[in-house]
Amino acid sequence: MEHLCRGENLRFLPYELSRHLYKMKNSTSQNSTALPRYQVIRQQLEQMIIESYTSGDKLPSEQMLAAMFSVNRHTVRHAVDVLVHEGLVERRHGVGVFVLEHAVAYPLESGTRFSANLELAGLKSTVTKLGLRLEPGSSGVAERLGLQSGAELCRLDVLRKANGNPISLSTHYFRPELMEVFGKSYVSGSLHGFMETHLGYRPVRVESRISSILPRGRDAQFLLMPRNHPVLRVKSLNVHPESSEPVEYVLSRFRADRVELNIQL
Repeated sequence: MEHLCRGENLRFLPYELSRHLYKMKNSTSQNSTALPRYQVIRQQLEQMIIESYTSGDKLPSEQMLAAMFSVNRHTVRHAVDVLVHEGLVERRHGVGVFVLEHAVAYPLESGTRFSANLELAGLKSTVTKLGLRLEPGSSGVAERLGLQSGAELCRLDVLRKANGNPISLSTHYFRPELMEVFGKSYVSGSLHGFMETHLGYRPVRVESRISSILPRGRDAQFLLMPRNHPVLRVKSLNVHPESSEPVEYVLSRFRADRVELNIQL
């Protein structure tokens, strides 16, 4: 159908695209005339996405967009590149350009609850266990849990999703005696909710350190993201709510394009 979309032949376009193109042709702001053409197209595409598209929707091809805006494909590609950089859309090689979800606001507080936060934002959350094992702890991790370097630790890896889209991968370290508890009963769902039910307490966050790194190992594969895009790494220490004894050390990797970390001072 793309070859029918040139010129004024709007009747062959989907209704929403026809409506937007008609508005674009008949309403050009004073400021837009001073902008480069690709910036004008970027603005119009952004408005079209906000009004008529949802997360996961595929945009028209570059050829169709070029015909819609009466420009060459290079100009359209430049406009879309800006939207990709801004995190509004993503390119999938050989497939097309797709609308991304808006960044999820994730507060870093003492009692942060992943599932509850997403539900408040109107999103469905899922937490899935990827692996559970005992392994020697590095000096940094073991010492944060009050153990000697090389001491055996319980390691639990989980993947968190919002509306089916992966947003974070977390590695949780506990003392080895918790291995049996997690091994027998934990499969998915709120991890701290599980601890509250089975251990009688919900850990409290007392420290978080944030940095930006490129994904390592299989992180990009689990998070469904390019290896050259950064993740937000958060190292957190959680303690027992009554004794303040360290009970959990967490290394989380968030997709930087899907999460906005909110620190309240």
